[in-house]
Amino acid sequence: MVPRLIPILQEMLNVFSFVRDHLSFFVRLALSLVVSAAADAKPPQALTPDGIFKTYKSAVVRIEVSLRGASLGVGSGFFISKGGEIVTSLHVIRPLLNHPDTDIKIKLANGKIFHSVRVGACSDRRGVDLCLLKINATPTSLLPMTSADVTPGESIVAIGHPRGLDFSISTGIVSAIRAHPAGWNEVQIDAAISPGNSGGPIINRFGQAIGVVYQYERDGQNLNFGIRGDEVQRLRSAGLSFLEVKDARKDFFERSKRLAKYETDTWVKPALQSLSDIKNRPTGLKWMKAQLGEVSFLILLPNIFQICEKGEGDADVASTTCSSAGGDLVVTLQKRHRSLEGSLASYRGRRLVQPRLLNIVDRLETEGVWQESSSQQASFTSRPSPSRCSAFQKKSVAASDESGPITIRRNGFFQNASAICRFETENDAEPGAISTSQWIEVGDDFFGLNVWAADPARLVFLQGLSDLILTSAGHSSDEVRPLYRTKLRAGLKRDSLTYTTNIEGSNLTDSYSDDLSRVTIVRSAAVHPSLMNRTFAKWAASITNSGTNSGTSSGAVSRRGAVASIDVARQPGRIGTWILPHPDDPRKNALIMVSASFGPNESWLLYEIQTLPHHSESGRSPSKSIATDLERFREWVQNFEPLSR
Repeated sequence: MVPRLIPILQEMLNVFSFVRDHLSFFVRLALSLVVSAAADAKPPQALTPDGIFKTYKSAVVRIEVSLRGASLGVGSGFFISKGGEIVTSLHVIRPLLNHPDTDIKIKLANGKIFHSVRVGACSDRRGVDLCLLKINATPTSLLPMTSADVTPGESIVAIGHPRGLDFSISTGIVSAIRAHPAGWNEVQIDAAISPGNSGGPIINRFGQAIGVVYQYERDGQNLNFGIRGDEVQRLRSAGLSFLEVKDARKDFFERSKRLAKYETDTWVKPALQSLSDIKNRPTGLKWMKAQLGEVSFLILLPNIFQICEKGEGDADVASTTCSSAGGDLVVTLQKRHRSLEGSLASYRGRRLVQPRLLNIVDRLETEGVWQESSSQQASFTSRPSPSRCSAFQKKSVAASDESGPITIRRNGFFQNASAICRFETENDAEPGAISTSQWIEVGDDFFGLNVWAADPARLVFLQGLSDLILTSAGHSSDEVRPLYRTKLRAGLKRDSLTYTTNIEGSNLTDSYSDDLSRVTIVRSAAVHPSLMNRTFAKWAASITNSGTNSGTSSGAVSRRGAVASIDVARQPGRIGTWILPHPDDPRKNALIMVSASFGPNESWLLYEIQTLPHHSESGRSPSKSIATDLERFREWVQNFEPLSR
């Protein structure tokens, strides 16, 4: 028996030796088979709009929040996991989290309705308008989010419930990819969007959800926006538990309270401290113009505020309203003739405004259903607090109450104020919303300053922001002098929303852009000469790494470039250029040009990020076109001049 085994064992040893000696060959063979299989794999099959609707309609849900049985409105959402996980916009279900008398109803495409829901992660420190829900259902189809490249011009569809019209589809294209001022990515689309679409999916032709609808521009023509899919993935990665609604309310309030403290400590307090130096603009805020009748002045607001509009209508009241992107923060300034007898200071402890019904009551009355809810009127009514009023001490132009001191600049817009009253209003305009108000007496007029938020936990931030507006009001354009002088390429315009960067230590960021590129100017602290090279390399790496999120390039896997020393603004500096090739699409290659000026008191970083498609389209060779761009950038850098303070 043993002799018979010897040849077999010998043969096995021979096979083992052969495999051992040719292991690298077998590994290469296996890898080539895998690569070949991947190359032969068919790309996702494109679907027609009707094919998308038939396939994914059942993944979309209808969300309705009610207050004491009265509908507050309809929104959309969609399944992203087999476990019944749903993504929607935070503002769709915000009343559920902010008001204890609200309920939710989720309707599936098959008509089944769920009243029980658990709430997961909602928003984050950047205020992203997303929320995760979960119901006890197994969806028949899913729309998992994708972070795949999105190209302007590609076809998309949106499915939702516009104006309550269940499961409607609209078609369009991607108009642009944009960076939100709060630091997250938007997809702009031209598909028709109305109230009721919020929270619904934006789907590409391959049946992938590339975004979540959250906003439309009322005064624009097909200017609609969604939040990119990678933000949903980021929210899910937070790993927060899904809680019953009662517990979710407490958790959301505490998280929002921490956010309000962060906003106050990051924006408001440093800004109030810096106002003694008018030229030192704080990080994260910008000057915006308020106009009351024929009078205009500047106020300091966080970058998330998008627009200030002059009020129209009442000839006896002049007003300006400033709104944040998303509309969850609103500042209103009014001027009217004072009709109260005596000084405002004498109204301490009184209610200056009476309780008012929520905005939705008008709609409920129009629909003929208000009578059914009027017995629960307390839930539909605002709750203003008694006023805290005091006179200004002219010597210091300051007043104080239990909320703290208020100081008015002598050369500010309210320098002649004689008295002020402050109060808060709960359940203001929308269920659970809150506002803080200041009435300022100036001669025969009084000015009303109201700061409103949909989230009641942000009250401390609203109070601080109100004081900041009051204190900063009155800077003129001449006072807010630029900190540098430069001459940019014709066509570049300053962004209305400041472009934020992750440059460590920056205390000012300005951004300019056009269809070709974005130019950013950053001021930072002084750098020791021995650290110039290291600091420039660090800044350049940060910029090239963020180039994939700049809207000009995505998926860059390598970078090629060169760095040289140069005098910038008569200071020692560095200049560098990088090309970021796209792994799949040469039309998305990016050119990044960076320069830094290192002065004894401050440093300046100047950089430009642009796409390269126009080089091939211009008829010039890419190398000549890039050389022209580099020469133009170098000339711009040489003409840059920081202004003495």
